[in-house]
Amino acid sequence: MTTASNNSVQGRKQRKYRYTAANHLRRKMVFVHIGKELRAKLGTARRSIQPHKGDKAKVLRGDHRGHTGKIFEVDLSALKIYVEGANSRTAKGVEKLVALDPSNLVILEGEFVKDRLAALNRSPTAVLRGKTAPIGAQGSNRELKASASAPKKQ
Repeated sequence: MTTASNNSVQGRKQRKYRYTAANHLRRKMVFVHIGKELRAKLGTARRSIQPHKGDKAKVLRGDHRGHTGKIFEVDLSALKIYVEGANSRTAKGVEKLVALDPSNLVILEGEFVKDRLAALNRSPTAVLRGKTAPIGAQGSNRELKASASAPKKQ
């Protein structure tokens, strides 16, 4: 019987999990950190979000460190992201975009409307604009269910 998550510490099983993951799980594997300024502007406590084509991203690690450009493509099959301007030259002299790992990027700007903004605020630790208390600060659902089902003493 297979499980939905990988609980193994063995590298071969972790690699197999990533290679054979379904698309709804691969989508979560390419999440990218949100820059501090953008997080403050959006008023959220979430640290990462799914990248979209057209978002402005900065490369933090690797040969292209410090490069800033728009996301050209998000490749879910390879779990890589292509950023405009992060190029390498092939042996034949052709310029090609370099496949970057999502963990080496940070999103600086993007279009956050409708569903994407709702996804940011869906998190229980998300902070609403203009409010300092996080969503659900009164207590978790477990606490509410436990208090509702507990018999009242008289």
